[in-house]
Order: sequence, then structure tokens, then C-alpha cells
Amino acid sequence: MDTVDDLIANHEAILRVRFYTKKERGLKEAIAPAHGWWTVTLFAGDDTVGYDARLLMADLRIELGETYELPAMFLSPELVRERFEPGTRFRIWLGRDIGRGTFVRYRDDDPASPQPPLG
Repeated sequence: MDTVDDLIANHEAILRVRFYTKKERGLKEAIAPAHGWWTVTLFAGDDTVGYDARLLMADLRIELGETYELPAMFLSPELVRERFEPGTRFRIWLGRDIGRGTFVRYRDDDPASPQPPLG
């Protein structure tokens, strides 16, 4: 099984994300998954078809309401690439909308930067 460091080194894209606060009907507390990643579904605009993504957080604690650039991997990267160009805005879904984000870039769009900064 890949470690979170392996996954980060082989990420497929960088996403700028913001998770809604409890007041915004988002999550109740900060995100700090013990295994270093969190699986969500992304929806572009008003799309009804979602795309499964693994947000790679390592040991980063994601505070609600703050904006982060995170590396990501996808269940179906070829389908994601067809739908999400850099700059595409999306909703983050986990049973309901819990955040929003923007596609920043695909890994192969910037081969000089294979190891993304977290945060």
C-alpha cells in the first residue's frame, strides 16, 4: 500500500480548496485524517455527475473557513481531465456541499515542481 508521501509525490493535480464552517452549514470541526488523505466527490458548476478525489493532507490540519492548496489524486483521472481545466470551479460533496474549490493545475502542466507544498 502506498504511503501518503508516495501519493503526494505522485499527485495528479493541485486544488485550491475551502471547507465551509459550521455556520455556513459545513463540517463541525477541522479535518485531520489519521491516514493523511480524505476522499470526497467534486462537482463542477451545476453538474449532477461527480468525480471522486483523494485530497492529500499528510499531517496538515485543515481549519474550516481557511483556503489551502492541496495535491489530489482521482479515481478516474482521464474523466476528471476531460471535465476540469485549470481554473474550473467545483463544489466539494460529502453527502451535501461542504466546501468549494478551484483546479489550479495538473501535475504534468508543471514538471519542474513534482513535490507540491502543503497548505
